Amino acid sequence: MNLAKKMLTFTLAATLALGVFGNFKMVAAQTNTNPLPILTVEEAARRAIRYNSGIANAEDDESVADEVVRRSLEAVWDAPTSIARTNALVGLMNAELSRSLNLRDIRAQKENVEFQITRYFNTILNMEADLSLSLDNLEMARRDLLISRLKLSLGMVSELDYETSELAVTRIETNIERLESSIDSAFRDLNSFMGTTGINLDQRHELILVLEYNPLETVNLSGHAERFVSESLMVQRAQNAADLATYHVDNFVTPHDLRTGIIPQGFTTYEERVVDQNRALRNLADTRQRVRESVITSYSNLRDIELSIRAAEIELERLTRQLSVSETMLELGRITPIEVDRLRLEILSTENNLMQTMNNHTILSIAFNSPLILMGQ
Repeated sequence: MNLAKKMLTFTLAATLALGVFGNFKMVAAQTNTNPLPILTVEEAARRAIRYNSGIANAEDDESVADEVVRRSLEAVWDAPTSIARTNALVGLMNAELSRSLNLRDIRAQKENVEFQITRYFNTILNMEADLSLSLDNLEMARRDLLISRLKLSLGMVSELDYETSELAVTRIETNIERLESSIDSAFRDLNSFMGTTGINLDQRHELILVLEYNPLETVNLSGHAERFVSESLMVQRAQNAADLATYHVDNFVTPHDLRTGIIPQGFTTYEERVVDQNRALRNLADTRQRVRESVITSYSNLRDIELSIRAAEIELERLTRQLSVSETMLELGRITPIEVDRLRLEILSTENNLMQTMNNHTILSIAFNSPLILMGQ
């Protein structure tokens, strides 16, 4: 048994040396790799906005908005009948309402593009952090496998225990391949969103994203929700539709031939106009309620995340204290170096999860404070 213990101790030392050497090779490889081009959120958003067809279409509409209103006004003047005049006035109202919303719509689309870029960056950086952690986990799993192999040769563990250690290595290697593939796919999506085509779709970047975690301040939730309702483009569009439907009802004229007085078949009746108005008013009320509910749901989610962050911070403090004790025990020879390394890896994992949760909170906070983003307009 003493011989077995001596051999096990020697193997542990050799395993640590292999781990350090493996990390050195990894650092050396990274040093020799050509640096990736740097990409900021601002630059990526600028490219994406320039490429975005929705924004381009809205800007084109803005360039001819005055002309559309002028033609609609001429149609009112030239209307030969009361029903034609009513329809022309509805067209004029629609043109003026569209013009008033268009500039806000352009601003909203640009805000959403930058927000989407921020989410792309955060997703990719989270996966890259997970990949780095997985490489550390793989190194630890391989060290465990070496120890398990020695214990198997000494009859200290079963074949099943050894195969479990092998499976752990395979599982981590598979996860690393999955993360690499997901990162490639995410970069392709990001590049495509910025308007990149061809072989450049696979271009990777060093992404620069600065997010600062701040817990939500106390807010008047009802007032916050009502501000979103008043500034929401979705609500404004529903309001415009309701106004047009109401105008049709208030100015309804039964169409008829001026010479014969005959009423044509198939025209929209007053009752049908009233039904359209009721539907538009109900849609307006529903849209307002959806915006309010979105604000409240977002607030609740953010508060839940803050509780998770606090719990993770407490756990990290506990692990840090435990590491200090473990390092002392290592100096006294009461535990092995791999036990301390395993605890350090657990701390890295906790720190990684905490940072990602904080960043996700920050991104959700951006939406919570922007009426043009929260509803995904």
